[in-house]
Amino acid sequence: MTPLAMMANHTIPFFIALLQKLDANCFAPLKAHTNKIVCFAIDEFAPIYLEITPTTLVLIEKAENIDTTFSGPLSAFMRILFSKQRTHTGVHIKGDTECAKALFDCFNQLNIDWEGHLAKGVGDTMAHAMMVTMQETKTWLSETYTARKDDLGVYLQDEVALLPTKGEAQAFYHEVDSLRHDVERLAAKMAILQQQLAQK
Repeated sequence: MTPLAMMANHTIPFFIALLQKLDANCFAPLKAHTNKIVCFAIDEFAPIYLEITPTTLVLIEKAENIDTTFSGPLSAFMRILFSKQRTHTGVHIKGDTECAKALFDCFNQLNIDWEGHLAKGVGDTMAHAMMVTMQETKTWLSETYTARKDDLGVYLQDEVALLPTKGEAQAFYHEVDSLRHDVERLAAKMAILQQQLAQK
């Protein structure tokens, strides 16, 4: 067993148990899919197999009949995990799509009282201050990421001209469309000419 597989065998059950402790109903959307097998085929990692039970997910060593498979690079899985969106490209779903939707719903509907859990350890005042700080940090990181992404786009377009501007891209697409129509017209004329030659 590889070190990554060993780490997954210890980390995944702990993560599942932690989610249940923080939100006892987190896996409720999966109840209708009891006994189904889900596979996470992450690039360059050994496949991870989970069996759905009435109350939780259980890590299993191997499975022959897989109901739903998620495959793709680790970065795509991380984007889905942190953004809680199902529409990201990069993760491919094969098999039972209703089961896949139920898994997404588990994470989208998580209802964790972070401040309440923190208050048990550090007190109400400190917990509230920590949550405010975390929210402000999250907002700052999001705004910084957006600003840097926009700055990078401007730099690549205007400074080093590695990316086309919107106008240049539209002009290129227009030229491609015109070329396609010209080729279609030429093909039609050649077909007519061939028919005329065949009749002679």
